[in-house]
Amino acid sequence: MTLRAQEPDLPTLEGVVPEAGADGVSPSTVVRFTFSKPMKPQQSVLWQAGTTPIDANRVVYSWSADQRTLSASCPGGWPANREIEWTLLASDEGSPPFLPRVVGFEDLGGQPLDWDFSGTFDTASANNWPEPPQTFTFTNSCGQVLVVTNHPISGLVSASLLMSYQQTDANTLVPSGSLPSRFQAAVNLYSASATGATVRTSGGEDLPLPVLNRTWLATNILSNNLAGLRARFPAGSYRFTLAGASGLPAQVDITLPPAPSSVLRVSNFGVAQGMDPSRDFVLAWDSLGGTAQQTIGVVVSLSNGLVVLRSPDPGCPGALDGRSTSFTIPAHVLQGNTTYLVTIHFENRHWTAGDTYTPVRDAYSALRTEFSLKTGRPGSGPGGAGELRVLTVAGGTLRLRLELATAGRVYRLESSPAPQGPWSTVIEATAPGPSLDFQAPVNASGQAFFRVVAR
Repeated sequence: MTLRAQEPDLPTLEGVVPEAGADGVSPSTVVRFTFSKPMKPQQSVLWQAGTTPIDANRVVYSWSADQRTLSASCPGGWPANREIEWTLLASDEGSPPFLPRVVGFEDLGGQPLDWDFSGTFDTASANNWPEPPQTFTFTNSCGQVLVVTNHPISGLVSASLLMSYQQTDANTLVPSGSLPSRFQAAVNLYSASATGATVRTSGGEDLPLPVLNRTWLATNILSNNLAGLRARFPAGSYRFTLAGASGLPAQVDITLPPAPSSVLRVSNFGVAQGMDPSRDFVLAWDSLGGTAQQTIGVVVSLSNGLVVLRSPDPGCPGALDGRSTSFTIPAHVLQGNTTYLVTIHFENRHWTAGDTYTPVRDAYSALRTEFSLKTGRPGSGPGGAGELRVLTVAGGTLRLRLELATAGRVYRLESSPAPQGPWSTVIEATAPGPSLDFQAPVNASGQAFFRVVAR
């Protein structure tokens, strides 16, 4: 267990059950972390079985009534006969974009956990399989309290295709250098066992899944030839054949859903270079023709990986889906004169629940685009309302044009005798397209300042 001296007034980890280094722990054990202060109902925990990460979607959390104890359980059991390692991350820790949601530990006053804590325990054999269903109550990232009943499962069979790009200017997208495009096929063994596996792709290719350890068989094919990768692993049926399977069927079929044929291109890339962080900024991208059942996520992070903003999780108010074409970065969230990494991730996922003798089947196709967003001096540049310029001044009338507007959005023209305000409304109008014209009276004997605010 890794610890450091507690800093004054910061919350710390006071205890954990089972204790660090415990041996012979039942795979059905609920792990409990106790903190020195009441904590916000959020968690940032990394789990690993040996050298293999445990899928964060398998771990279910709940907080005690006094908000001091976090319980973590793994429906279906922690991997048997393995060393299980856990790591609690302080709130100043970032996470690579689009891993399952990671939120730092903070007390109710917003103070971060005083350090990262880690420990291990060794599990015993899973000799009590199958276990009865378990019911858990937990709070998701948008504060909703959910009750979930989980049935123990034998394993997970998955296939995924990720097309990863980096946008370098308004129209140029190249293969990403930070997260390569890849196809992955895997079998996770929970209570079940197998000595080997192969997958036949929708294109008719047979691929072996190497045995990486006792519970993980997988192949991961990376490529910068995105068109070739897409052609090699088309949407359709993928058949997994398991050798020496115990607790699993010998063959499992899953369907890889299609990815959009187009790329995910940021349509206002130029405006994002020097955007005004003191104003709302509408980040926009080309339509992918998606549906409400598909998801889009946006993550804004610093160069060190620290996430400063992300779109709401699926199921939360304001969550983006496959039809979305924009996301508003609120004013005053980003710092001025700073470069941020923005990642937009589209996902088309098919998931089928499993049970004691049937594996979970998980398949998805995804598009991912990352690009650099650069902020200017607050109050100095174009923001989410677009860019305002003067057309003419004649006969006591000022004609203004708002460029880079969003069609159908309402904009308010405001005026002030001084650049710092106070501001008063001149007129409101709905943009018919990418530009919107305003007219405002001007006094030849004085000066006036104008701005546009997007509603």
